[in-house]
Amino acid sequence: MTVRHIAAAACLFLAAPSIAAAQAQPTSGSLLSLSAIEERLTADGFRVIEIERYPNSVEVKGYERAGQCIEMHLDPRTGAVLHRERDDDCGRSDRSDDHHRRGGDH
Repeated sequence: MTVRHIAAAACLFLAAPSIAAAQAQPTSGSLLSLSAIEERLTADGFRVIEIERYPNSVEVKGYERAGQCIEMHLDPRTGAVLHRERDDDCGRSDRSDDHHRRGGDH
C-alpha cells in the first residue's frame, strides 16, 4: 500500500460515522409524520393527549412518565424538543374543533 492509499482509507474510516448519522436523519425538506412523533414520545413513556402541526414546530400536550401535564414544541423534521413547559389543562382542550386532537396528520 502506498501512503496515498493509507491516507484515503483513514479518511473513509473517520468519515463513516458522520455519513451514517447524516443518512439516519430526515432530509432537510422532509417532515416527520404526526404518528411517527407520537410513536417516539410513547416509546419514551409520554402519553399524548393532543398534537398539532404548525409551520415551524409540532405542539404536543400530554402526560410525562411521572404524571405531570406537559406542553412541548418539537422540531417537525427531527422531533427534537425546542421548548417544554408544565401545563395545567391536559384534561380539557381550549379548541372547539376536534380535528386538532390526537389522530391523523393534517
